[in-house]
Amino acid sequence: MPEVVVLKKHVLVMSFLGQDGRPAPKLKEAAERMSEAELETAYSQVVEMMSQLYLQCHLVHADLSEYNILWWEKEAWFIDVSQAVEPIHPSGLDFLLRDCINVYNVSLASHRDPLLNFVFSFSARKVCQSWSLTSCSARSPGWK
Repeated sequence: MPEVVVLKKHVLVMSFLGQDGRPAPKLKEAAERMSEAELETAYSQVVEMMSQLYLQCHLVHADLSEYNILWWEKEAWFIDVSQAVEPIHPSGLDFLLRDCINVYNVSLASHRDPLLNFVFSFSARKVCQSWSLTSCSARSPGWK
């Protein structure tokens, strides 16, 4: 587990996640080599951490994607949390929706709940339409 090395005012330095000078892989890279059970575990951990971040810490990551999640020793780790905002931030809920859509669209997709498939497909479509986007990366795979 990463340890706090230094905490001074708004600066937090954590210990290194990795081995022999090589950093832990990003979830994007690790997912290609993970078993179905590991993918399911990773998805559950990410959803649980997002819930804890929001409900207990009152924060939204605001840039969560498979590039800001590390996979190390069978555990998911969020990085780049420095841009996190409180939900009351003017764009807080927009950031939360974007984080959710990003996690939803990760290659862990086969482990998504069918209800979430429907909700995020609908939400992504509404967001794209409300923003008048002709192309939207938040689209679910079967959405046209």
